Amino acid sequence: MKYIIKSLIILLLLISSIPAFAENKSFVSLSDNSVNFGYVPQMSQFARTVTIKSNTDFPIAIGKINTYSDCIETKMNKTILQPGDSINLELILNTKKLKGKLYKITHIYDENKIRLAKIAVTASIYDSSAIFKTISIEPTYINFSQFGDKGMEKINFTIHNITDETVPLELLYADTGFFDLSFPLYVDPNSKTTGVVELTANGKNSEFLESFTFEYIDANSQKFRFSVPVKRKIFK
Repeated sequence: MKYIIKSLIILLLLISSIPAFAENKSFVSLSDNSVNFGYVPQMSQFARTVTIKSNTDFPIAIGKINTYSDCIETKMNKTILQPGDSINLELILNTKKLKGKLYKITHIYDENKIRLAKIAVTASIYDSSAIFKTISIEPTYINFSQFGDKGMEKINFTIHNITDETVPLELLYADTGFFDLSFPLYVDPNSKTTGVVELTANGKNSEFLESFTFEYIDANSQKFRFSVPVKRKIFK
């Protein structure tokens, strides 16, 4: 009897440890374990692609992907991960009328409900009345949408340094298919600098919703990140 009870306990422990074992075994690896959009405006959309790569010698069927939030959606280019192959998982953040800090964990499972990996999505969502004490960008949303046959092909944006220190800027991410970006390297103390977003040939003939992300470090070595949506819709 004692032997049977001991065997049952061991079996239960083994069953409960399967998800953790699968993740620790690293059946897959990710190009990024987290996606940080930084400061983002309300009523906008942002997307990042994370690559899921197989580390096995057998196919893996991707099952449920749970974002635990209705403001985050996912898209995949395929669902079967062949040995040595990869899948592109697109994480789409819809900020809606949300406000404040967002921190959500997206869990990726296989068809047997075993968790393969997880990705953290973070952002700080602000409204139009937000006042930044160190730096700000205008406009917060770059819109190339057009009515009729003609539309804008180039839009300037301004980064305002509100501090007494020179602010270095670093461009972290920008779409390369729909627009070209001229981005400044720094902003002088209590000054403004200008950047330019210009549509490519592909961008002029397409509808899209993309973004660019930049970061700066203040005098206290604190990092701040901003993401700016770039949209184009054509109304005929």
